[in-house]
Amino acid sequence: MSTLSLVKDEPRPRDSTSGGAAFGVRHLMRLQLRRDRWWWSIWALVLVMFPLATVGAYDSLYPTAADRAGATADVAGNPSLLAIYGPAYDLSTPGGFTSWRVLGFTATVAAIVGMLAVVRHTRAEEESGRLELLRSGVLGRHASLVAALLTALAWGALAGVLTALGMLGQGEPATGSVLTGAATTLTVMVFAGVGAVAAQLTESSRAARGIGGAVVGAAYLVRAIGDSSPSVS
Repeated sequence: MSTLSLVKDEPRPRDSTSGGAAFGVRHLMRLQLRRDRWWWSIWALVLVMFPLATVGAYDSLYPTAADRAGATADVAGNPSLLAIYGPAYDLSTPGGFTSWRVLGFTATVAAIVGMLAVVRHTRAEEESGRLELLRSGVLGRHASLVAALLTALAWGALAGVLTALGMLGQGEPATGSVLTGAATTLTVMVFAGVGAVAAQLTESSRAARGIGGAVVGAAYLVRAIGDSSPSVS
């Protein structure tokens, strides 16, 4: 099936009318979902499986209360661990340990994936000439951007829901499970927005990815510095 065949021959409304600039979003989302189905599926699996695997391994890593207390003390006094993973608020439960151990990693992956996905379907498509071809006949000016953001949101929401359900299935509290899943979804959303802004500021996909990657790195660095710095009383 060709790219153009996914966008049906419907009369194109003028951009000055309501919704005209986003005409064709639904059809373009179908195209993006079909093209990225394996790419997104693999990354969604990574985002879901890391927290679930960590919850499942908790009892074998820290079988006794003494082991858990020792782990908390070790983390509190180690600036390197604080910089990498953040402060350990509660390592006495599987959920608390999972939040400390893997949430920073999954958030970083979610940020990169969300940013790259939007750049790929906006600036990279425009750079290749395919997007200009579609815009010339059947798409509104903002359809590619809206579709890319909605597609990223849909995949981020799916990963978040599966994470929450998986943690609930392993006996974790509902509040913590939902918050863990929501962290993944919201991170994808925020950095999809970063990718959208970067794509508007640059003329090449490489530059857009560079800006987006710099923002991800800066966010991680600020978080690491804040977590490893001594508390100010």
